[in-house]
Order: sequence, then structure tokens, then C-alpha cells
Amino acid sequence: MLWIRKFLSSDTVQTLVNPFVTSRLDYCNSILFGLPNTELQKLQRVQNTAARLICNTNKFDHITPTLVKLHWLPVCYRIHFKILLITVKAIHGLAPKYLSKLLTHKNTCNYNLKSTSEILLQQSRTTLSVAAAPAL
Repeated sequence: MLWIRKFLSSDTVQTLVNPFVTSRLDYCNSILFGLPNTELQKLQRVQNTAARLICNTNKFDHITPTLVKLHWLPVCYRIHFKILLITVKAIHGLAPKYLSKLLTHKNTCNYNLKSTSEILLQQSRTTLSVAAAPAL
């Protein structure tokens, strides 16, 4: 791809990179949440390479201005943003019902406080149980 890059415009490269790279970075963000930084750095390198390919920047140039130019968040912030976006959609009824049912609103006090207009979520106290595999 690098040798053909000089013949393609930036818009064409972005059209090619978006379905293959950025869609995969956004896929299953709930699984990527809480991943160790060493694993997130691998994904960050993929995003950096895609940004360098689109903007035709050198390997040793700073990547932050390139990400800003493309309006891309770093991978760790991208994961948090997508989860928060799904949460807001679920609170306001714009997400699928099965996601909205997972959220529990925290009871607010009856006093007239500044925080009364806030929407607070209660952390669920569920435990995961793993069924033992049947013996063969």
C-alpha cells in the first residue's frame, strides 16, 4: 500500500482506510474496556499507522497533530467515548431495550439539592458464575 500511496489522494486513502481500520477499532469497545495499556498500545500503533498513511506523514513525525487534523481520538479515549455514548443513548431510550434494562437509576433524596436534576446510575451488584464443564 505504501508504494501505491503516492498515486492516491488523501480522500481516496481515507475512504479505503476507514472501513478496514477505524471500523475495527470501534468494534466491540465493551470488550476492549479495561484492557492493559500494553495491549492498547498495539491498537494505538495501528491507528497511528493509518493516520500517517492518510496524511502522508513520516514515521518519526509527532502523531498528535495528525490525529487532531483527522478529528480522531486516541484509542483509550475512543473506547471510553463509545461506551459513554451508548450509555447516554440507553438512558434516553435511543439504544436497544436490552441495554436500557441493564441500567439502574440511583434513587435521589427528597431534598431540593443542586444535584437533583442529575441522572445518576447505580452500580449493579451482580456476580458472574461459571458453570463447570461436563466431564467426558
